[in-house]
Amino acid sequence: MKKLLRLLAAQLFAAAFLLAAFSGPARADTSQSDAELAVEWQAAWDKGSR
Repeated sequence: MKKLLRLLAAQLFAAAFLLAAFSGPARADTSQSDAELAVEWQAAWDKGSR
């Protein structure tokens, strides 16, 4: 029974860690201007359409 509880506790700890690590708010990089973003987007679009 103790082994089962340890296994469940380890899985619960791992799940709590992942939830805490990935539940933060998303942050946008606001250091780029609209023109820089447009150039970067166009380059990615051109590369993806080949």
